[in-house]
Amino acid sequence: MFLNNKRHIKLLADKFAYSINYDNESIILSKSLNQIRITDKDKYNVLISYDTQTDNVSYIANEEDIIDTLYELLRHESLEIIQKKNGRLLTIKDYIDQEGLYFENKIKEVIQELTTLTNSSIFLGGNRIEGEIYNKTLILVDDLMFFKTNMIDLKELKF
Repeated sequence: MFLNNKRHIKLLADKFAYSINYDNESIILSKSLNQIRITDKDKYNVLISYDTQTDNVSYIANEEDIIDTLYELLRHESLEIIQKKNGRLLTIKDYIDQEGLYFENKIKEVIQELTTLTNSSIFLGGNRIEGEIYNKTLILVDDLMFFKTNMIDLKELKF
């Protein structure tokens, strides 16, 4: 599985209070509501299995879909079938283009503050695209559920 995704999966599990366990083949995220299993399928895809109200659902996710699918599964308070989004993966450029220079300046300000902080969560907000910084990682989520959720390590951001 992709190394960056493993780190981001751990962050999402922490953010949404899921426990994380590993077996020989899978990463397992658990909470009283649900159990989610992520298994390598091949070099470019994983199999994500989770419970719904009526059944266990599995589908193959490529690299762009892993974080988006997990974010949707982990944030829900009920067992639902998650629909795969057709839009592309959100970028920092999308966030700034949609929400304006205020948010670019806000991110720069937060990055400066984070040099002295650890394990912090800062909600940046937004109208269409919401931004949040969680443990030195920017999480971008589309309110209208078209674009795919993305996680970007702050150290990778270039302005």
